[in-house]
Amino acid sequence: MKASVVIVNYNYARFLGNAIESALAQTYIDTEVVVIDDGSTDNSAEIINSYGDRIVPVLKSNGGQSSCYARGLAVSTGDLVLYLDSDDFLHPNCLSEVVNHWKEGCVKSHFYLDVVDEDGARMDAVVPSGRLGSGTAPLKMMRLFGAYCSPPGSGNVYSRDYLRKVLPKEDDEQFRLFEASHFGGDSVAILAAPYFGAITA
Repeated sequence: MKASVVIVNYNYARFLGNAIESALAQTYIDTEVVVIDDGSTDNSAEIINSYGDRIVPVLKSNGGQSSCYARGLAVSTGDLVLYLDSDDFLHPNCLSEVVNHWKEGCVKSHFYLDVVDEDGARMDAVVPSGRLGSGTAPLKMMRLFGAYCSPPGSGNVYSRDYLRKVLPKEDDEQFRLFEASHFGGDSVAILAAPYFGAITA
């Protein structure tokens, strides 16, 4: 099973190198790293280009998070996709742990995020603070309350097949409606997941 880390960046050059290095340092061997730059005006492009063929670079005009999620899905090739915000970074064993716990029929795996300061030092907190559900428990929560406990973007790994069902392509009419709704790509992927299959935690 191949995994893709899709790093989404906009003007976060000061953190971007750390995010890329953490993705390249994954102990799970079959991992590709895609970096989507959403029209940054800082020196992000210079940092991205310095990695050569170690990453798949995409430098695009500014279109917002949803366009980055759509482009990342189109460019990446992994069976599993993790969208990593460029001011976050991954533990080396992150994808190995996800793959080890992945089960047939899963659409998403989620995990707690350690809160760190701007220097990357770990603070005494995790996100989310509530208990992460697994299996069909998130679906029950969605039906009862319209939400379930989930980490934000970087704390989720999705099956490619699932993302193809819920994320519109950039050239679709549905994509323009998607953007007009002001829902980010992460919100749609997180909230729809329980309706399409099981979740592991």
